[in-house]
Amino acid sequence: MISTDLHLHSLWSPDGQEPLSHIFSECAAKNLTHIAITDHLDLHDPSGDEGVKDLDRYLADIEYTGRNFPTMEILKGLEAGVNKDNLQETESLIAPHKFDVILLSIHVFNKINVAKPLPYLDSVSFIKAYLEETLFCVTHMEQYQVLAHLDYPARYTAFTLQDYVQNADLVEKVLRTLIERRKALELNTARLDKSENFKIMQWILQQYTNLGGYMVTVGSDAHKLEAIGRNFDRAEQLLSLVGLDKLTVFEDTRPKLISWTSYSVKLQDPNY
Repeated sequence: MISTDLHLHSLWSPDGQEPLSHIFSECAAKNLTHIAITDHLDLHDPSGDEGVKDLDRYLADIEYTGRNFPTMEILKGLEAGVNKDNLQETESLIAPHKFDVILLSIHVFNKINVAKPLPYLDSVSFIKAYLEETLFCVTHMEQYQVLAHLDYPARYTAFTLQDYVQNADLVEKVLRTLIERRKALELNTARLDKSENFKIMQWILQQYTNLGGYMVTVGSDAHKLEAIGRNFDRAEQLLSLVGLDKLTVFEDTRPKLISWTSYSVKLQDPNY
C-alpha cells in the first residue's frame, strides 16, 4: 500500500486550511511513513498571493512541530510555482535554505492562470504552450527534485487525453529531460477519481516508463485534512497498470526508492 504523501499544504499556503500539528496527526493516523510539507511559493502571482516568503520561519516551524511525530519521516519541502519570468528570482530566494524536496509547478505563465485559460485559446494550442513553458523550466531550473501535476490544466478545465496526445513530442521532451537530469515525476492524486484525469496520467506515466523513467512520487496535493491520501487506491491501480512497484522519497534532496507493494519499508538508492 502507498504510505508516502509528498505534496501537502498547510496554513503557510494562501489556500491552506490546516496547521502543521493537525496535518501531522492526520498523517500518523493514516499510517503514512514519509510525508512532505510543500507550501506554495509563487512569486509575482497575478492574484497577489505569493505564498511563503519567510522561508526561515517556515522551515523552523516544520522542524519544531515535527519533533512530536517521530514515527514519520517529515520532509521539508516547497512547491515552487515558476515560469520564465520568475525562475531566476525564485531560485535566488530558495538557494540559501536547506530543503529535502522542492516541487516544480507551472501555475501561471505569460500572465495566464493555468486554471483559468483564456477562452480564445483552443485546447491543443493551450496545452502546447503549457508544455513549452514546462520544458523551459524543467531544463533551466536547478533547485528542484520533482515535476508536479503535469495534468494540472485538466484539473479545472475540460482538457482531454487527446489534447496531450496531439502534443506527444513535447510531452516526450519534458519526460526525457526529467530522466536525463535525474528528476522525479509526480503522480498527483487530486483528480484521479475523474476518468479523464486518470487516463491522462496513465498515458503520461506509460510514456515515462517506456522511456526508462522510474522515479515517481505520489502526492495528494491536500489543502485540508480529509484530502490527505485521497484517491491512493486509484494511484495503486494506475501504478500497477504501468508496472511501477517502487516510489521515490527524498532525504536532503537525495532520492531513495521505497516499495509500495508490501508493508515493509525498504529504502534503497536509485540504480542509475
